[in-house]
Amino acid sequence: MSDTLKEIADNLGVSTINGSYLSGIADYYGVDLATSTDLMRDILVEVGGDPSTSTDYLQDIVLELGGTVTINGNWMEAWQAITSGPSAAPVNTVLPSVTGTAVVGNVLSTTNGTWTNSPTSYAYQWKRGATNIGTNVNTYTLVTADAGQSITCVVTATNAVGSTPATSNAVQIQNYFTTEWTTTASSETIELPYLAAGTYSGVIDWGDNSGEGNSYANRTHTYATAGTYTVVIVGTVNGWNFGDLFGSTYITSVVHWGQLQLGADNGNYFGDCPNLDLSTVSDVLDLTGLSVLTYMFGGCTSLTNINRIGEWNTSGVTTMNAMFQFCTLINFNIGTWDVAGVGDFTDFMADATTAFSTTNLDAIYNGWSASGVQNDCSISFGTAEYTTAGGQAGKDILTSLVFYNWTIIDGGGI
Repeated sequence: MSDTLKEIADNLGVSTINGSYLSGIADYYGVDLATSTDLMRDILVEVGGDPSTSTDYLQDIVLELGGTVTINGNWMEAWQAITSGPSAAPVNTVLPSVTGTAVVGNVLSTTNGTWTNSPTSYAYQWKRGATNIGTNVNTYTLVTADAGQSITCVVTATNAVGSTPATSNAVQIQNYFTTEWTTTASSETIELPYLAAGTYSGVIDWGDNSGEGNSYANRTHTYATAGTYTVVIVGTVNGWNFGDLFGSTYITSVVHWGQLQLGADNGNYFGDCPNLDLSTVSDVLDLTGLSVLTYMFGGCTSLTNINRIGEWNTSGVTTMNAMFQFCTLINFNIGTWDVAGVGDFTDFMADATTAFSTTNLDAIYNGWSASGVQNDCSISFGTAEYTTAGGQAGKDILTSLVFYNWTIIDGGGI
């Protein structure tokens, strides 16, 4: 027993007192050695036990300290095992690793990583950027809000001494072209505005537990019942234009632009879709290869804000005539756009109203006049107003004969 007491004392970092390891251990637990007449009894008191109900002080000390069984039939060895725990909180040596298919609907999982100091438990906090998501488990099922985002998992290892967090690798979730369509009666058919000369590959998930190959031939789909359906296209989509279809009342939103390439450079890409809402689209539309945005959203009478439109790269565009014609509710900041190459703005926002804020029209006048534009353009902002204090100077530069000689229609300055 004396050897085991020595091991307990060593584990606790104490030495003998008056030649006794038990005295050193008792002092560690807080026993008053000057008054104690039974060190084991008083150690039991200090660790939370009740000597008056105890029939075995040693056993009950071990139980109070979290032990549950003897070791080799011996409670003293069980006590020694408890005290031989780590002297410091866990330390991470290999970061947790998140794996899985980075597509909405799939499951990611994380390893615990590698740790020193013998962790006894692990906790998990999944994160979308800096936002906490998921629950305290080592798996996470990707949802729509994760598309285009970076997902990590913080694994926290704990032992008797403390807890330490470690953050996994980041997984970038793929952002496939995703739209929502609403039918109002049974057996209604929607048609993706694909082009005969377009390029398509991969698969279409129609959102009603059915899917098929992504191709021009498979561009239509009939829904058995009325409802709103999320259509996800995984693969190439190069060619999208509602012009030949004269628009659609069925398409109600774009969730993610994803890999969409609008294709043929002739405008009218979303023209005459009166129920289209782009206020929550998650990412930025790729305009690579496009120079003509004529009637791009013309007739989209439900459009208000187009989320992240200010981030569009318009540097290759030369034509924006009637781009937002008949859009009476629009209101967004595009003052950061590069329109230096645009020579045709005819009827750009011809039907805009005072729903278009003075702040945003001020931003257009100031941003475009400062960055440089083509000469002799005509542009209409409908009845949208600007402020004389905030936007007049920029407008004056655009309309000045000395500078750009633009003809501008708007609702006037206030």
